[in-house]
Amino acid sequence: MLKSQLPGTYIGLAPCADCDGAFSGITFEEDGTVWFYSSPNQQKATSQKGCWDIKNSLVYVIMRSDTFYYRPALPDSIISLYRDRRNPKELIESYTLKKYLQKSDK
Repeated sequence: MLKSQLPGTYIGLAPCADCDGAFSGITFEEDGTVWFYSSPNQQKATSQKGCWDIKNSLVYVIMRSDTFYYRPALPDSIISLYRDRRNPKELIESYTLKKYLQKSDK
């Protein structure tokens, strides 16, 4: 995936150890800014601002206290990766965020 293809908002329901699932969203802006949103059990959402880059086909999301990794997946989705940058095949669907297309994006 090229850097110019990634910008946009990706959403999904991520697994959660102590809840029924956490709504997650991440917005990649063209200027390298990223916003991460999470709302466990549909409660009040939290957000964090960071920056992103693509290196060796991986998306690096750098927040104030941590770095997260994503792998682009076609069409229009990304997979949130474990810290070792791998996920068991049977869990990939649970960690996939799909690009949210607004009417003006179509």
